[in-house]
Amino acid sequence: MPFYVISLLFSLSLLFGIIVKYLPFSKVISVKVKKRLLISNAVILILNFVWVCFGIYYIGLKFVIFYLKFGIILLSLVSSVINIIFIRKRIQEHLFILGVLLNLNLTMLHIPNFLASLFDNVTTNERVMIILLTYTAFLAVTVY
Repeated sequence: MPFYVISLLFSLSLLFGIIVKYLPFSKVISVKVKKRLLISNAVILILNFVWVCFGIYYIGLKFVIFYLKFGIILLSLVSSVINIIFIRKRIQEHLFILGVLLNLNLTMLHIPNFLASLFDNVTTNERVMIILLTYTAFLAVTVY
């Protein structure tokens, strides 16, 4: 599978966290703040896509396995800081949502690894696809 497809799937899987962080505040923020959040989160996703493309191209799929563990937590923190900057008066809600989302992300990281461990001889490519498909399924459930 081409590296840019895996990078795109990884970037799309991060939408789950962005949507979960946005929904509680969607009715209390202005249109101007919504546009700023949209632009800043789009920039994060584009930078993440480029970063993962370079990582896969130069290092290989083992980069994705490492980056899934590190990057999802890092990008959740960066996205939460952006939300705190634009929506200032609700810090407690931001921290609660961040804690719930980090627990959910860690759980979602372990589910695909458990599924992959059920089968013998799972390659790195198959493990990456199981992880990304699990995140995409959670994204679909969130959007629905």
